[in-house]
Amino acid sequence: MNKLEAAYIAGFIDGEGCLTLGKSPARRNGRSPEYSIIIAIANTKIEILKWIKKTAHLGGCMGINKKKPANHAISYQLHLRTKDSLNLLAEIYPYLRLKKQQAEILFEFYKLRKLNPKRWNPIKSMGSLPSSPEYIKNQERYYKKIRELNKRGR
Repeated sequence: MNKLEAAYIAGFIDGEGCLTLGKSPARRNGRSPEYSIIIAIANTKIEILKWIKKTAHLGGCMGINKKKPANHAISYQLHLRTKDSLNLLAEIYPYLRLKKQQAEILFEFYKLRKLNPKRWNPIKSMGSLPSSPEYIKNQERYYKKIRELNKRGR
């Protein structure tokens, strides 16, 4: 993507997007909560979301936003997870204005994750071993920080 496209997408995300962390709760089988970096972009024109996806060479998924008042138009959402989110953020970061703080938190969170990779448990078929309490606490700190920045009416 060229600089003009990156700047346009950054402006679009500043106005119509959400940079956040998703959280899946801890499970009874001893697994720790799972956190993931998410970019969600919504609009009533699916064509612009398709253009963003194509221009930025993104995966992710697109769908219809089903939560809408009766008098609103149908809206669509492009939903990106960690890898695609980080690649896109790296390209658009210089052009972000309103959501630059959220992007910085996501970059910091990713650094934390790189320092603490998942520990795969070959005995259990249910994925990784529990994370340390300190690591979970640090992830939760980033989660709360970005939730505070994303509060409506702030």
